[in-house]
Amino acid sequence: MNYSEADIKLMSYNQLGSRYYQRTLDALNGLVSILGKDWVEREIAYFISEDYLIKQLGKDRMYTGIGDIEKMVFLWEDLELLKELKGFEELLNKLKNGLRFDNVDLEISIASDFIRCKANIELEPLVGNGNKKADCKFQVEGENEWIFVEITRKQNSTTQKLIEKRGTELSELVSLVKPEKRCVVVITKELDEIEYSEVCEWLKLKPQEGPFKNFAVFFSVPHNVDDTEQAFKYAKTPISVRQGTGEKFGTAFGVVYLHIPDYGAEKKLADKQCQLPNDKQGIIFLDLTIVTGGLKDWENQIEFTQEIKHFSAIILIGDSVSIGGFSREFKIITNPDSKNPLNETTSKLIEEYVTIRKNKNLMEN
Repeated sequence: MNYSEADIKLMSYNQLGSRYYQRTLDALNGLVSILGKDWVEREIAYFISEDYLIKQLGKDRMYTGIGDIEKMVFLWEDLELLKELKGFEELLNKLKNGLRFDNVDLEISIASDFIRCKANIELEPLVGNGNKKADCKFQVEGENEWIFVEITRKQNSTTQKLIEKRGTELSELVSLVKPEKRCVVVITKELDEIEYSEVCEWLKLKPQEGPFKNFAVFFSVPHNVDDTEQAFKYAKTPISVRQGTGEKFGTAFGVVYLHIPDYGAEKKLADKQCQLPNDKQGIIFLDLTIVTGGLKDWENQIEFTQEIKHFSAIILIGDSVSIGGFSREFKIITNPDSKNPLNETTSKLIEEYVTIRKNKNLMEN
């Protein structure tokens, strides 16, 4: 059964203008025709398993809004650009396992945007004489040389788990300092385990408002007051925010602002050294969406070591979603000493590529 305008209103919570309905319907129903409606629903809805909630809400799913609808629209339009290419069926078979299976969403999105730049594209080309493959290669119109592309993303890491662990523990501890108020702790430096233990012990003592060494700052506001402006007097971006309570029943509420840098750049890039040829231009696209402050943290870590000296460039990307749709960040890091430096024509195409990708927005097209 196909989607209707009524479905679009429901899924977007009436936040999508009617002039975008037909484009959205074409995309969703196009995806239904090749992947099935169950596949689409799994990608745009959160399914509820608790019977009492289903009975209370009168439905078994909650839609995630415009952000995921926009993903589906661009996925369909991307597939339409790629469908005549050799290797498309392999891509489609991976997609049937889920949008993020083996980074297939990134492969589809990045390859199709090269086509939008009028480049020629080949999917999954062999690298050298072995059986290794890059994700794609592109050729600037009118040029002979092919540029190889490997596409990857940073997955959940020990750093992310540590952010979750410390965020939960600190929000619970700070909530109990003044249960009658909204309690906030801002972590002002990267803490080692000993320093982190000191902050925990300090919060257990129910401290007065103010700083603790150069480790943290504690303050409180009434429960109905936003703490963000005051927190950012002490917090440096990038930042993660976690909330919680140390009371099972009660008014206690805690907020923690913290940042723990991810230092995984060198290993991640070294793992990809064989995916690009030694004797041709090659680019790594690395999606750091899941890493808070990833572009800033990883840019400072990247060195073109002996293992990856053949890389021509690394392009860091990160997506975020707001009520207005996607926003996209890019950082192009060229290798000044590469054996295969990007030529001028390729560099210009990459700049055009970034512009096209940044401007992809369902509600501005």
